[in-house]
Amino acid sequence: MLKFRFTAAVFAAVFAALLGGPLAAEDAPRPKKPAVAGGKVKAVDAKGGTVTITRSVENKDQDVIVRFAANAQIAVDGKVAKFEDVPVGAPHANVYGGKLEASQVADAEGLWVVGKTELVIFRKVSGDTLTFKPDGPPANNPPDKTAKLAADAKAMVGGKEGKLTDFKPGDRMTIRYTADGKAIHSLARTSAPKKK
Repeated sequence: MLKFRFTAAVFAAVFAALLGGPLAAEDAPRPKKPAVAGGKVKAVDAKGGTVTITRSVENKDQDVIVRFAANAQIAVDGKVAKFEDVPVGAPHANVYGGKLEASQVADAEGLWVVGKTELVIFRKVSGDTLTFKPDGPPANNPPDKTAKLAADAKAMVGGKEGKLTDFKPGDRMTIRYTADGKAIHSLARTSAPKKK
C-alpha cells in the first residue's frame, strides 16, 4: 500500500515549480534578479504595454499595474513571448527589475508567467491524456483525474529530461499546467513507488 508522505524532494519540486523552476528545458533565459512583485494575471494591455497582477498583501488582494521597459523580456511557460501571449487568469506571474511603489511597477525588465502545480500519483499516459490521482491522505481516497498533455510536454526524471514512458504507475510527481490552464506543460517525478 502506498503511504502518504511528503519528503524534502517533494517540497523542493513544488517550490521550484511555483517559481518557474527547473522542471523542463526551456528557451527563455531565467531572470537573475529577485522578483519585485508576483501574483495572478488580472489584465493585459498589449497596446499600452502593461500588465495588471493581483497579489496578496496581509491577506488582502492588491492590484499592481506593471509598466515595462522598452527591452523587457516576456516569458510564458518558459518560452519567449509577447504581451498578447500572456493569458489573463494565469495563476503565477513574477515581475523582475523595475521599481515597485505602492500599486505600480515602473520600468520592469521582465515578466515570467507559469501555470499552477499539483502533487499527484501517476497512473498512465494514453495518447495525449494523463491519468493521475491527486496526492493526499489515503483516507480521503480522491478519484482519478485526467488532463490533456501539451504537444511539447516535458518529462523530467531525476532532474534530467526523460520520456513519458519512464514513468511507472505509483510514481509521485509534480505536474505543472500551462499558464492558461488548458494542458499539462511538464511532469517531474519526485519519488518512485515503494516496493511492497
